Amino acid sequence: MLLLGLLTMTLWESAVAHVPPALSSPVGRLLGFPRLRDFGSFGLVAVGPWLLLCDSATTHLAKAAFPQPAVAVSIDTDRLAREAEAAKRVIAPLS
Repeated sequence: MLLLGLLTMTLWESAVAHVPPALSSPVGRLLGFPRLRDFGSFGLVAVGPWLLLCDSATTHLAKAAFPQPAVAVSIDTDRLAREAEAAKRVIAPLS
């Protein structure tokens, strides 16, 4: 983790990716932060925005791959006991 932080600080003002300006037209200049004048017009992406994009993308991919259950599952023990009694079965009580 420390190495990753040191690497980020070292590369803070360098470009890590190139996006064609036609594809990044609405936010192209923001992707070049903190060197907007140097990177913005060429479609270069700085470390800070790149990390934000990667974090957001991995969060959405993880949520898509491993969705949370919509409703918590609870067991109605009284209903199970009534069903077992109706079927003439004996259920041992949980202790």
